[in-house]
Amino acid sequence: MRVRADRTLYKLLDKIVELGCSGKTERLIDDAKNQMGHWSPFRGNRDLVELLEFVQANAVKERDEATSQRLTDAIGYALNTVNRNRLEAEYELYGGSLERELQSAQRVLSLGLQFAAVQIRENFDDLRRVSGDDVVAYLEQLHAGAQRMFPEPGRPGHYQVPRGRAEIAHRFGELLDKHITVVAETGTDGSEGISGLAREADSHAVFDGIEVQRRRDALALLRSTALNPHAVEADLQRALEKNPWIFGGRFVDFATRRLLAPSTEIDLPLLRPDGVLHVVEIKRANTKVVTHQRGRLIPSAEVHRAVEQIMNYFVSLDERREEIREKWGIDVRRCQATVVIGHPHHTEEDPRAVHETLRVYNSHLSRIDVVTYQELIDSAEHAVDFTRGALRLSDA
Repeated sequence: MRVRADRTLYKLLDKIVELGCSGKTERLIDDAKNQMGHWSPFRGNRDLVELLEFVQANAVKERDEATSQRLTDAIGYALNTVNRNRLEAEYELYGGSLERELQSAQRVLSLGLQFAAVQIRENFDDLRRVSGDDVVAYLEQLHAGAQRMFPEPGRPGHYQVPRGRAEIAHRFGELLDKHITVVAETGTDGSEGISGLAREADSHAVFDGIEVQRRRDALALLRSTALNPHAVEADLQRALEKNPWIFGGRFVDFATRRLLAPSTEIDLPLLRPDGVLHVVEIKRANTKVVTHQRGRLIPSAEVHRAVEQIMNYFVSLDERREEIREKWGIDVRRCQATVVIGHPHHTEEDPRAVHETLRVYNSHLSRIDVVTYQELIDSAEHAVDFTRGALRLSDA
């Protein structure tokens, strides 16, 4: 069997190291990369597979299940048993991997449903006897909805299709080998989708409805990324960087410059209407947020390090506050910060206990707030639901 060795496999090995593994495993992965070579054309042969299998066996010996599974994917890819598009999307190896995989799934589903509708029309002389009209209408409706598929939270490579009718809000079953789930167009609140707005409201309501749907899609992508155990900080930053509204209505936009002082590169520099900076520090969602001490939960070392990093930022920014104001018109003297870190999905602790621990911790901090991705997403969803409710009242 031909062994596949290319840039995707090379980047996957880099990603495995980036996600965290032992020093010995990292050295063994370097041996595998040296066997491949570091530029195209890469060398793919049985020696490479044996090296990867040896690394995977070492991870099993160290009881590192996560790294072992990732190396199993690498071996499967090298042996041509793992699909490239699925791998690139699941591990987010390239910018836009999820979007390209989504577009591919859209085309497959759209063509499949269109073909099914044609076949039903051609093979039944009297559709009314078998409720054929309803079946065809349903399939054609899904065909249109396929163009608005969105990632299913927590299941990389799986997508949901909005069915497009307000009166049908339940899941209808699984399609295409359980990789696509049919869901209500706008969630479980029974609210009508964009198509309903287009029929019943004026143009302003339509545009407002489109913006609400866009925000729902942005939250769906952020949730999917946060629940992905393979996502790193750069993946989460991409899901957030075009949506300052997720952090609340008091921010108008992101600052155009991230490096305002030496050694102070801000992940997401938010701006208030009065020009005051708000620092957002992005950490991994699969980071441990709390730990046990004397029978109680306390913030983990990762949380403390993130807060100390922000404190160092404050010092650097304050030392150059006049220069920053003169050059870029940004007020850093009164700046505050938010650290987004961890998600209860990646821990066995009770989410309520995790958030209560952080609430107590935040009460002792000044100018810094620590939140999980679940808290951030829940808060943004409440804001979107409130906006949606206000639109429905105005339409009434």
